[in-house]
Parts: sequence; C-alpha cells; structure tokens
Amino acid sequence: MRPTLLLSPPGFGKTRVVRRLAEVISPQMYVYRFDAASSFDGMYGGTPKGWSSAQASVPARAIMMSKTANPISFVDEICRAGESQHNGNLWSAITPHLERETAARYRESGIDAEMNLSHVVHIATANSIERLPSQLRDRYRVIRIPSPTLAHLPRLAAIVVNELAVENDMYASHAIKPLAPDELEIIGRAWAKERFSLRKLRRLVEATLEARDACARRH
Repeated sequence: MRPTLLLSPPGFGKTRVVRRLAEVISPQMYVYRFDAASSFDGMYGGTPKGWSSAQASVPARAIMMSKTANPISFVDEICRAGESQHNGNLWSAITPHLERETAARYRESGIDAEMNLSHVVHIATANSIERLPSQLRDRYRVIRIPSPTLAHLPRLAAIVVNELAVENDMYASHAIKPLAPDELEIIGRAWAKERFSLRKLRRLVEATLEARDACARRH
C-alpha cells in the first residue's frame, strides 16, 4: 500500500478511518500512532546509538512491537509538526521512509544497523496540506474525506450507539434499540450547528442516551 494521507477538516473521523482500515485488513494489524502536533525535531527517524536516549525510528519500533514486517505507521495531524530545522524535523525525518527503495536499506542510527523497512504501511492525517513541503505532497497519495450530511445521520448514529455499548455497559441495552425518529431529529438539528463533526456527533448521541435513561428512571 503506497503512503496515504487522509485529508479533511477537524473532527471528521480520520483517525477512526485508520483504525477501521487496520481492522478490515486483519484483526492482528498493528497501528503505531505518532502525534505530529508534539513533534519539534527529527525523533521520528530515531536517535544515534551513542546517545543515552538512543532509540530506533518509529517504523522500526512499530516492527519490533508488532513482530510483523508490515505494521501501520500512523502520523496523526502531520500538518501541525514543527518546521524548525535546529534538531531536524518530522517532515525531513519521514521522507526517506516513504520511498520503498530507500526504506529497504534504511540505516538505523539507534542500533547502528541496516534494516529493511520497506513493507511498513505509512498513513497520515491532515486538516490541510498547504504547509506540507513538496517532497511530502509528491510522495503521499492524498484522499479527501467528504463531509457527512444529514442523510448519513441514521447510519452514523447507529454506529456510535454500538460503539458506546461495547465501551460501556451502561449503554449495552441501547445496542439493539435504534434511536427514535424524534431523537434523530433533535440530534440532527444540533449536529448541523456543529458543522457535522463526527466528534460532536458522538457527544450528542451520548447525551441523548443519557436523557433516555433519565426519563426511563423517572417513569
């Protein structure tokens, strides 16, 4: 799978798509998440063996932790990485990993050895690609995630209800009870004001289920 970048405004479920993709590929597919927003150096590429804090690159760590050759190296919000070159930066560090030929003979400074990282799957997310350097935009396949609409609400809300049921026993009884038309109508009005953010949809559905429980207890 070639390096892929998922592009959409904040809150549209890009991270959820990555996790779901891994599940569809294989239940054993390992996802190593790297938060680009907190990256202000080249640590993605590892640190030299001579340092007390020496460590392998993120793709190599993903391989070692998963014990597979093709885990997903997931860079979240790559557009928010620091641009300073004082100690390197994420964009420069990640570039050689996106070329299969280079990754096949990557020199790991953390262990001072050559590794074949060419089978690692590289996925990133971004709210915008305007800040990204040209070498990344050339290497990533950019997939724009379309905005959800009210037409998608019944299906999306049902997915959220099922997820809540899995995560919390409090909602287990709702997993087989679809949201009523009046509940969906109220959620839809509030969701539209939130610009169809999936993150906000989860909160709205959760609040609706809590209100349903409170009403049931009163009666």
